[in-house]
Formats: sequence, structure tokens, C-alpha cells
Amino acid sequence: MRHTVFAASLFALSTTFVHAEIQTRTLAYEVEGTKIASVLVYDDAGPAKRPALVMVPNWMGINADQIEKAKVIAGKEYVILVADVYGTATRPTNPDEAGKAASAMYADRATLRARVNAALDQLTNATGAPIDATKLGAIGFCFGGATAL
Repeated sequence: MRHTVFAASLFALSTTFVHAEIQTRTLAYEVEGTKIASVLVYDDAGPAKRPALVMVPNWMGINADQIEKAKVIAGKEYVILVADVYGTATRPTNPDEAGKAASAMYADRATLRARVNAALDQLTNATGAPIDATKLGAIGFCFGGATAL
């Protein structure tokens, strides 16, 4: 009987708390006529402001794997914007396509910088996200790391 009462009490307590969830929201905007769709990622655990990061994907660009990585990195500590630096018309599906897309960006550094700076602007102005605008950074791996630098 004690176990039943304890289990029922525990269940009742657990249902009264709101469970935090990782939020993902696409931010659509344009940079120099190119349509962009970056993804904002954060845990809605509470209103506390937290550092924000622009995450530049590897040469495969923005995709489900990159968004999942952002969810893990964000946790309850960061707000992350997974930056779409290729634009919505370019979504590499293999290394050949990724190499061409990355090479085009490396060849046009001004456009790459404009797209990353636009991503930073989108991040700092994202409504509803608990961002501490005094704590900003950028991360990435390989192509993304070179772009973040």
C-alpha cells in the first residue's frame, strides 16, 4: 500500500511541472538577393539569458545532422543559430556537391562574410529567445571553423 501511495504521489508531482523542450525555429531572410533559412535552437527551460553562438556547419551545409548537433551543444546553456551560408537553393547531398559549394564560398569571401554577419544579426535580434547579447561567439568544424574564424 505504501508503494502505491508513494508512486501515485510521485506521478502527481511529476505531472505538475512543465517539461522544458528544445525549440527549433527557422529564420528566413535574404542576403544580397539570396534566400537564407538558418535555424535557431535553444531550450525553453526558463527566461534566464544565456550566451549565443552562430554555428557554421561543415561543408555539407545546414541539414538535420547539424541541427541535432546544435541541440546537443545548446543544452540549457546556449542559444545557437545554425547558419545557412549557402542559401536555400544549395543543399549538398554528397561530397562532390559539398566541395563545389564550399569552393564557391571560399572564392567569394565577401559574400561568405556578408552571410555570416547576417546570421549574427538574425541571432541577436531573434525574438523570444533568451539571449545575452553581451556574450556572443561563433563555432564550426572544418569549412564551418574556417568561416567562424
